[in-house]
Amino acid sequence: MMVDGYLALYPSTHTSLRIFAEKLPDYLAANTPFSDYPILADIAKFERLLLSTFDASDKTLLNVLELESIEPQQWPTLLLKLHPSVQLVVFNTMAVESW
Repeated sequence: MMVDGYLALYPSTHTSLRIFAEKLPDYLAANTPFSDYPILADIAKFERLLLSTFDASDKTLLNVLELESIEPQQWPTLLLKLHPSVQLVVFNTMAVESW
């Protein structure tokens, strides 16, 4: 049922399932009976975010010694760049905990 409905709205144009399933969270959120259970769309969204985190570019991370070497007076104006894999997301369900 889910696959048939998803295929009807989002026909496959990619050979990769990773790309093909990109709109699955939206589909689950907008179509019954799945939309009756918002956690399903949130879990699908969380899994999509995990994939994009896995694919994020590699960057050098600061280690503890480098952080400790920053002078205290520098901290108030210090700007740190987050790693490309960092994503801030709010879920309205217990999707992450359930996953």
